Amino acid sequence: MSDAALQQHVWDCLAQYPLRRAILGRQRCDAIVAAAIQERPSASSIAAARRWYSDPEKSVRRDLERRVWVVYRDCGSVTTMLLCWVISAIVQILVAIWWEQIHE
Repeated sequence: MSDAALQQHVWDCLAQYPLRRAILGRQRCDAIVAAAIQERPSASSIAAARRWYSDPEKSVRRDLERRVWVVYRDCGSVTTMLLCWVISAIVQILVAIWWEQIHE
């Protein structure tokens, strides 16, 4: 899936939270998705998570959330609570897609 398609998919998935999505805005959403894509885990780190953790997908998600936080420090006018939720939601969506692609 292309980066633009991932951004659109995430934006569509966040539609179930219309108020939060409206506050976040499309531009900021796309920026967070881009940061997550940039920090996407490698195949070797996913393989290591499978070997060492009982819930490897959750481990990969948590690690990616931490890395996206570091990359996307400049949250502008978005409150920390909203940013915490949105990074977690975006990473969860992306990891689920990537996890599914690996298992195809």
